[in-house]
Amino acid sequence: MFDKIAQFTRDVNDATRFLMPENKVSRKLVFYSEGAGYFRYFEGLYNYLIEHSNVEFSYVSSDFRDPILTRSDRVQKYYINHSLATTFSRLDSDLVVLTIPDLGKSYLKRPASKTEFVYVFHALVSTHLQYNLGAFDNYDTMLLVGPHHEREIRESESLYGTRAKHLVEAGYYLTEKLYAEAGDFEKSAPGSVSSEQKKVLIAPSWSKGGIFESCLDDLLATLLSAGSTCVLRPHPEFVKRYPDRMKGLNALCQRDARLTIETNHLLSTSLHDSDLLITDRSGICFEYAFARERPVLFIDTPLKVHNPEYERISVVPVEISSREKMGVSVSPERIKQDLINHIDELESRRVEFQQNIVALRESMQFNWMNSSKVTAQYILSKLV
Repeated sequence: MFDKIAQFTRDVNDATRFLMPENKVSRKLVFYSEGAGYFRYFEGLYNYLIEHSNVEFSYVSSDFRDPILTRSDRVQKYYINHSLATTFSRLDSDLVVLTIPDLGKSYLKRPASKTEFVYVFHALVSTHLQYNLGAFDNYDTMLLVGPHHEREIRESESLYGTRAKHLVEAGYYLTEKLYAEAGDFEKSAPGSVSSEQKKVLIAPSWSKGGIFESCLDDLLATLLSAGSTCVLRPHPEFVKRYPDRMKGLNALCQRDARLTIETNHLLSTSLHDSDLLITDRSGICFEYAFARERPVLFIDTPLKVHNPEYERISVVPVEISSREKMGVSVSPERIKQDLINHIDELESRRVEFQQNIVALRESMQFNWMNSSKVTAQYILSKLV
């Protein structure tokens, strides 16, 4: 009760403070985070601006417990949640950087001002399969992960007659950070992808028919019988949308010491200390493969389709076209028969997959290990 009162009070007070005339300079550039887990997608840009410029800017979060709100740096910070739509309708900022698709089509509308809205991707996946039709139409600028995004967006603009956005060849900070972290983990705990007594990270998407609702029992039975331990990492949207299923997963892990569950997506430990990732249609496959340079085992659950017109774009979504380059796939019905053989195949072909993954990473990401600097240069050029 008191916690809710404190949140409401701060929400109202911060929204008022954010729009005060004396904060106009720091309001010229605003970073908005839906929750604590989204900061990591623009963390590199945020830090680079602090370390390499004198520009004043603001950070707005709708997560009362977002640790960045209490971080000690020169950025002006605000908790704005229920007041967000009203606050944004009055924005007079030059630039707003955020990770929300469907801008202007859901709860968050564009203001009447000439604010430039800049989209930061929170996945390497394509723009036309797992996002709603027109998800990016109301953005002015998009910080592209790689060439596939540019081809998809330009073709979509031509097909649907939407206005041309400014496309910046940015890159993807998160995989760069994970890659840097991975080196330390590999030195301390080098591993293989053998099926015996290994730690397996099971991290599916939240789409219908995913691992947790279609084949988890067979998957765990097969892995545990082979001597593996397993970490279950449900997608944040799964945690939010399916509380009853989460209770079942928690109960399952409490009954078996070989199973653990990880819901804190601010941590990347399980991604680094696991010997194998098993996923279905989640973009975590790119983060794991590009950071660890290890192959992935895919479960062929139904496609995660949020845009029924995705096939009108001639570019094959990268989450489909890249699958065979990053690992091997098994159907949910063949897990008991084929899973262990596929895990052994990943180990025997590990060098081959590593070479494929490195080549794929180079072709899919702009400015590898330099994306924050490139992106910051664009932001600073717009604030002159």
